[in-house]
Amino acid sequence: MKPIFQKFTIAATGDFGEDRNEKRIQQWVELRGGTYSRNVTKEVTHLICSNDQFKKKAAPVQEALQIKGLHIVNFDWLEDSLSKNTVRSVKPYLFQDNVVVSRSAKQKKKTVRERQAYGIYRDSTGFAYDVLINRLDARTNTLESYRIKLFETHAEPHFYACYAVHNIPGVPRNVTQVLAPKSSLFELAIARFVGFFVEKTMVAWEERLDRIEASNPLAFEYMKPKLGPYGKLPGDEEEELLEKLKEESASREGRADEEAGPQNADGGRGDGEDTSKNNSHDGSVCVEEQSENGIMLEEGEIIETTENAE
Repeated sequence: MKPIFQKFTIAATGDFGEDRNEKRIQQWVELRGGTYSRNVTKEVTHLICSNDQFKKKAAPVQEALQIKGLHIVNFDWLEDSLSKNTVRSVKPYLFQDNVVVSRSAKQKKKTVRERQAYGIYRDSTGFAYDVLINRLDARTNTLESYRIKLFETHAEPHFYACYAVHNIPGVPRNVTQVLAPKSSLFELAIARFVGFFVEKTMVAWEERLDRIEASNPLAFEYMKPKLGPYGKLPGDEEEELLEKLKEESASREGRADEEAGPQNADGGRGDGEDTSKNNSHDGSVCVEEQSENGIMLEEGEIIETTENAE
């Protein structure tokens, strides 16, 4: 990954939307070699600022205005730099007299559309994370299957999603289970992908190519690609990386549960908030609608599919 921000120290202030919070901005900056600062200091080279924060001259903005050479830019500068894989000139993105010189509405609409478009994730070997697992019912001689799919946005910064499409004999329409919702980070999505695979096959993901006879008749069998590639996560120590990602995901979820407070007797949160949208491996399901280009899970939302695992 090209370290395009290696010479920069970047800070942010304002609300840019749920999927572009400070934590994710920090991650994107640091993944590209930059330094992220939670405070505006003399070392900061760029302050990513919302229109609202600039107009009301919030404290970080006032501090930034006192530092010579510090650029106050809108979020489009960060997003366009990541998308183009090169640092963009700050001039079109600078705030000037309470106004930001921004892109046209047509350009913004195109960027949003690109950011929302997902395709099947492929690792460094070219393996598509669209796997098929089957289970034969000897009594009825019918085949039940799951197709587990890991998606990645086409545009950077990348977001991820993970779904399991369940084909049940005798049921005319497939049922899709949401394992990781749209806009998930990679570590959560890959942990849910691997976790579901292990749960259904009773075989460790790193042992998926070994012909292990399942002792449990309820276990599903992995149908590996006939010609490859067979898949490997970036790096040489796949098992260690997967374990690290799953531990990080579990730790983050544990902290979120503690912050949310205890559950009521009926299973709801103490504050009455419905958290079903955030539970990805708890049986959240939707009926799959087929479209020409893939799976449509919500009105207007199409996630592309491939026919990799047969």
